[in-house]
Amino acid sequence: MNWLQFIKRFLVNLLISMAASVLILGLGGWLLAGKTGLVNGVGWGLLFGTMGGLTIGTLFSLQPSYWEDFAGRFAGWWVKHKEPAEDGDPERDFGKSRGD
Repeated sequence: MNWLQFIKRFLVNLLISMAASVLILGLGGWLLAGKTGLVNGVGWGLLFGTMGGLTIGTLFSLQPSYWEDFAGRFAGWWVKHKEPAEDGDPERDFGKSRGD
């Protein structure tokens, strides 16, 4: 994973989320309460934009190739291990081996 590209994507998603949130909440505050509403809307917009941007930035910034590699490694591990036998009951076989 290229960390520089990850950080760039993360910051871009964070900034877009914050800008959209500040714009929407600031405009709503300005229309409802004037200058005071604008200031409060911008403050809430920064707060919600940061929370949403961190969440969305983390989810969307991860490259699909990272998850594909993880799935490939897990599938390779699963194929290498042998499946348990389906023919007998393991508890009965365990009891018989103890001599009960």
